[in-house]
Amino acid sequence: MTALPGKITLEEVLERGFCIPPDLWVSSGSQYGAPRWDFQKPGNFRSMVVPQARLSIDWALYSTPVAQRKFPMGQRVVGHLCAYIPESMVQELKPLAYLSLALWPDPFATRGKKPSKPNTVIPGIRAVIRLLSEIFARYEELQEGPTGLPLIRSICDVSLEDLREAIDNSP
Repeated sequence: MTALPGKITLEEVLERGFCIPPDLWVSSGSQYGAPRWDFQKPGNFRSMVVPQARLSIDWALYSTPVAQRKFPMGQRVVGHLCAYIPESMVQELKPLAYLSLALWPDPFATRGKKPSKPNTVIPGIRAVIRLLSEIFARYEELQEGPTGLPLIRSICDVSLEDLREAIDNSP
């Protein structure tokens, strides 16, 4: 649930222009390029008491339009399950998630500089995805122009005003 099997330094990430190798292990069972990162360790009691939702993130889920997703019959589709952002934004968030897990110390660590744990990072990334999803949905409604392309395709296209408005209008 803590240390990543393969590590890359911040200098290497910067040299590569934030291109992280897809075969880099982010957990004992997931590689960086995988559509789902799972930090659950079977047989490890400490990870078994943490809810599965806090120990895994399904990147492919967020880049698939909600109407195209298949949910079990009767499952309530709420919260992060309703979030949708373009694949390009998912690819921008993956390095942030990896760096948060591998390189940045946990701000709540009481002894020394320990890396952040997945059950701390994943809910934060999901919150960012939900926020970006709300902004993307608003822009999709306003979609204009001769190209028919969405007005935002990257996190860089999101303005500070958009973020403030989404935060003010979010539950």
